[in-house]
Amino acid sequence: MHTKFSEKPEVYALPLGTLDTDPGVRADRHVFVGSKAPWFDISDDLPQFTENG
Repeated sequence: MHTKFSEKPEVYALPLGTLDTDPGVRADRHVFVGSKAPWFDISDDLPQFTENG
């Protein structure tokens, strides 16, 4: 199961929970923080974007 983006056909998205091993990538930003759960605190220094940044 994956998602393709018509604006960026070279990009695929898939749920990371489907991977068996470490994919070797790390988050570099937080997106859609304007709609995150109010009880969830972001505790790192990565950039935050209200929408997709």
